[in-house]
Amino acid sequence: MIPIISLHRIFLKKEKELDSKNRIIVIHRGGKEIGIMVDAVDQMFLPQQKFSPPPHLSQNRWLTGGYHHQDLIINKYRRK
Repeated sequence: MIPIISLHRIFLKKEKELDSKNRIIVIHRGGKEIGIMVDAVDQMFLPQQKFSPPPHLSQNRWLTGGYHHQDLIINKYRRK
């Protein structure tokens, strides 16, 4: 289970209805994970050649790859 924090609560803004544009950004750091709920993500600026394909044992069609840098892992998911 990953704790998820809403940026609305951090910035003391009124929560809005969830919709199809909402995203959870999962951050892996130092052996711990946290999710940050955001209203939308337009772009990510990471070099595509640094992404590796998902593990061959992964049966999840929504996982499309991962970016690894030192102890940081960013997973890339299919939008639909």
